[in-house]
Amino acid sequence: MLPASSPPVQVVPASAIRPTSPAAPVEYLRPPYAIATALAVESDVPITTPDAAEGARRGLGVREGLQAGIVEVGPGGGEDWHRHLSYYDIVIYVVMGEGVIGWEEEGRVEEAAFGPGDVIVIRPGARNWWRNAGAQPLRLFWVAHYHNSPAVTE
Repeated sequence: MLPASSPPVQVVPASAIRPTSPAAPVEYLRPPYAIATALAVESDVPITTPDAAEGARRGLGVREGLQAGIVEVGPGGGEDWHRHLSYYDIVIYVVMGEGVIGWEEEGRVEEAAFGPGDVIVIRPGARNWWRNAGAQPLRLFWVAHYHNSPAVTE
């Protein structure tokens, strides 16, 4: 639930998109890697799942809501194996470049290539990695949905 005080329509000009970095070191980021946040909308509902403190340490949302932005990653950059916390989904639109993503499901490791126009959905608790697999920059538009959910156990 988003706050009632949010406007019914919001345009975020490109000039308002600002580079951001995690609140604490995140060991799984592989440079060259740059992230910018365009929008952060939170409700009054706090995240109460057991891993909320870890999310706050990483600089993730601590209330139900949305964040959106751009990630630009140079050749070889991306994210090493990591597990998403239990309280957010991420939807990624591939703007430009080529990449590969891997994930673990029920003890199996899967991989998929992606490119311009593809959409990637990463669910709460997913264990995954991804990389720029091309020679050119990889640009991704991402939207994170923060919500209370049952804890995901390893």
